[in-house]
Amino acid sequence: MITFIYWTDFSGSDIDLFFSVCHPYLTPQIVNKQMKYKNKEAALSYLLGRLLLWYGTIDLLGSSSPLTLCFTNHEKPYFKEGPFFNISHSGNYVACAINSKYNIGMDLEIIKPICYTDFQDYFTIPEWDYIVDSASPTQTFYKLWTRKEAVIKADGKGLGIPLNSFSTLEDTLYFNSQHFLFEELDFSSEYMGHLVVMSESDFSSNSTEHISHFIPLEELLIKLKTFPFLLSDLN
Repeated sequence: MITFIYWTDFSGSDIDLFFSVCHPYLTPQIVNKQMKYKNKEAALSYLLGRLLLWYGTIDLLGSSSPLTLCFTNHEKPYFKEGPFFNISHSGNYVACAINSKYNIGMDLEIIKPICYTDFQDYFTIPEWDYIVDSASPTQTFYKLWTRKEAVIKADGKGLGIPLNSFSTLEDTLYFNSQHFLFEELDFSSEYMGHLVVMSESDFSSNSTEHISHFIPLEELLIKLKTFPFLLSDLN
């Protein structure tokens, strides 16, 4: 089963111009939520995540009917009648993953200097040994960290799950009666990202892969002017 990932890079973009061009085509709910962000980059990342989700659902499902976006008790968004999806952003990159069969989680992080020792309590002992003994502890930290974030995003309970309660050293994980399969994302050497596919059954008889599509901001705007906005009932 294929996960489709739509992503973009807004570095060098005129954020104010982008907002002014696309706002007339958006639902009021999306505009209102986007405008609550005090930081322009954060506001743009939120908006691009929604636009990539909209773009991806049109690309995969067509434009015949709107999809209603709902939220779980833990504030995880989902479609009642549509595919599974997950959105992540970091730095100038924003990505949206869509899978029609499996629940998924994704985390993307820009790799920057970090005092990774401050995060020791979030890892199991074998994981921490693996990080500090590696040739590049910072790189390895981001590898395991994005795996952990992807797991809790797929599960949907967020930080209600202690990050040190499961290990991400293997490419598969069985946790909380669910099977997880990790796939590393390869957008740029400056970023680390992981996708996780979640299922009640193991993946031994099911092959999974992901296909990435880079969508320039100009293409998002062109499609936005061509198709009606289909993600309704946002809050």
